[in-house]
Amino acid sequence: MSLAAPALVLLTLFSVVTTGSIVTVAAQTSSSTDVLSLVAHPDSRPLNVTYGDWGAKWWQWVYSFPSSQNPLSDETGERCASNQNGTVWFLVGTFGGSVTRQCTIPAGTSLFFPLLNTECSIAGGDGTNEQELRSCATAQMDRASSLKVVVDGAQVPDLQKYRAQSQLYTITLPTDNIMGVEAGTTPSIAEGYWIFLNPLPPGNHEITFGGSAGNPSVTSSMNFVTDVTYHLTVTNSTSVQGTQ
Repeated sequence: MSLAAPALVLLTLFSVVTTGSIVTVAAQTSSSTDVLSLVAHPDSRPLNVTYGDWGAKWWQWVYSFPSSQNPLSDETGERCASNQNGTVWFLVGTFGGSVTRQCTIPAGTSLFFPLLNTECSIAGGDGTNEQELRSCATAQMDRASSLKVVVDGAQVPDLQKYRAQSQLYTITLPTDNIMGVEAGTTPSIAEGYWIFLNPLPPGNHEITFGGSAGNPSVTSSMNFVTDVTYHLTVTNSTSVQGTQ
């Protein structure tokens, strides 16, 4: 099973958080009303894909990397552009704690990221059929609390509405994968609290997101807290050097 907060990955349980220097934000979002104009409604289908199935795509992308190159362990943002394709880029958390990353985004690019999320798979030992995987994912997300998303100083309200579960999908695991199992494919269900952010205007922006699961004051692999900050530079160009 994998929990992820921005990547609460309980994979067999992971999470993340960080801090860093503050950058000047060129385009401030002045209110929750303004920020909601950037966030796709949770019942919508951004680019004709549901929130839940964007969550599945997020996990497929995360699991495509071996452990040594995985974006979840990136402490600076140097892997931000790795294997990012098309007009939607994924942001991530980490394996626990806090993290601050610098990231350059092409113009016209939407962002998709989890506040807290999980995936339950057969390879992860989370069940043997679709219903068991769904029950596993729901049980994990029922433990979520303290959710937050702040875009250029404005909080996104009503985050409980952004919970979504995917259809059954397949993960392809490389050698030395972060699940710690043999390479191959496995059925999975993703569930979490997600945000699909429509393209930000060119300039500097700051996004902070995170949450907790269980009781973070008690030391246990089942208790998790994450707090992630991205300092973004949105370029005037539709491409970024280094994107693979």
